[in-house]
Amino acid sequence: MAKRFSTFNKDRNGEQNYQYFIDEEKGVVVAKIDNLSERFRDEAHRMWNCDPWSFKSKDMIVDVVIDQVVAEFFQDREKELHDSLTAKAVCMPEDTFDADFGMKIAERKLELRILEMWIDFNMKIENTLASLADEAYDMTEIAAEAYEYREEKFYEMFEQVD
Repeated sequence: MAKRFSTFNKDRNGEQNYQYFIDEEKGVVVAKIDNLSERFRDEAHRMWNCDPWSFKSKDMIVDVVIDQVVAEFFQDREKELHDSLTAKAVCMPEDTFDADFGMKIAERKLELRILEMWIDFNMKIENTLASLADEAYDMTEIAAEAYEYREEKFYEMFEQVD
């Protein structure tokens, strides 16, 4: 059996994160989650094994990248999200309305939307870390070339003295 992506449906204390709004007359169930940016930040720290309170350079760099990506990611979507996400399940007129079944459908739709966002979010983190690694590598090469150049000039000075 496939494991459901349900990381966000409970908080650290085991409390339910989703809110449900049920309209039996219209046959509609809406599932909603709030504070998505905070939840994404916490989950990213857990996933990347990063302690935001650590003074290790790896943790500090990853923490800054995660915070930067959270700010950019939710700023781009702020107009449509407002740091929350909803999903709706609608009962067809010929079917019998069942609130529990509607809640499950709305929850699964919401989890799918969260998963799509989570994939985009993690790709941004990976791309940012990869570009930082590339820049660090380039800087190392430049430093090595500068060292070799200075070393050559140093030996040339001694050759001129002889």
